[in-house]
Amino acid sequence: MKKPKRKFTMTARARAARKRQGQYLAALRKLKGVERTRVKAVARKEGVAKAVELARKLAKAVPAKAA
Repeated sequence: MKKPKRKFTMTARARAARKRQGQYLAALRKLKGVERTRVKAVARKEGVAKAVELARKLAKAVPAKAA
């Protein structure tokens, strides 16, 4: 008889980490060049949460593209 498959459960900590990572990638997608590099440096030095804050701030400062 086959052993029943274990139901996948994710810890709250892992779920939070994945959410933060998704927010980081989404925020980076909106940036180009030097700003992107700056955000990556902050992520390495101060953590992903701080980097997401900075990236969102920089994204708001970037003017919208002309249609």
